[in-house]
Amino acid sequence: MKLEHENRRTMGRAVRRAATVLAVLAVGLFLSSVRDGRAAPGGDDEQEEMRAVLERLVETGRVIAKEREDWEIGREVLQERIGVVQRDVDAARERLAETGKTIGETSTEVDKLREDEATLKRQSAEMLARVEKTESRIRALLPRLPDPLRKKLETFVQRIPAPGAETPLSLGERYGISIIIMNEINKFGSLVSREPEVRTLADGSTAQVTTIYLGISRAYYATADGKHAGVGADDGEAWTWRPADDAAPSIAKALKILDGEQLAEFVSLPVAFGAATGENK
Repeated sequence: MKLEHENRRTMGRAVRRAATVLAVLAVGLFLSSVRDGRAAPGGDDEQEEMRAVLERLVETGRVIAKEREDWEIGREVLQERIGVVQRDVDAARERLAETGKTIGETSTEVDKLREDEATLKRQSAEMLARVEKTESRIRALLPRLPDPLRKKLETFVQRIPAPGAETPLSLGERYGISIIIMNEINKFGSLVSREPEVRTLADGSTAQVTTIYLGISRAYYATADGKHAGVGADDGEAWTWRPADDAAPSIAKALKILDGEQLAEFVSLPVAFGAATGENK
């Protein structure tokens, strides 16, 4: 484009110079004819008028050539400016189209994020309801668990918030604590464990005893002398111990079998609460 512009400017200058040369030649020829006596009739006045006409003709040629050159240059500059503006317009249209596309994608993404947020809020509310229900069940179940299990769970239970109370724990942390407690309860409930404990006997005295826990369903203890015994179980509201001295020999035998001090055999133990006579066996 620049080279073409320069070429046209050069051509314009050449045209102007050619017009000037032609005009000068015309004047020269006229003056020569006058000197040679070949001028047209009419006298000196007519020759002067002719000379003036030729001079105006030469000047007009120069002006026309100059104007044409300037017009060519102006046209080229104007075309270049139009091209620049057109490119800017095209670029602006492309950016506008891209912006519109981006806005559309962003709007779609915002709608998707809002849907995800609503889903997360709904799921969070559902999980909170389940966690609160599990915590409520744990609180109701705790009094009905045997002492060793309650002591084992004490650290975790203390972290369970009271109903409706503010808590720094996240929903995930509360859920994790509930899972740990339920797992420990299930684990204890599947084992037969042996624990040394101190129990209050029927006469109000205390004694060192050994207790067998059959999961969380039943527990039996007997004193070392085999004279006193007791049965523990969940009565529906709390874990309760009741004396069962009549069953002391059987419970003591079960303890020896569990410790490997006696060969295994069937031993009859109380399965339900009854009087000290051990009527329910």
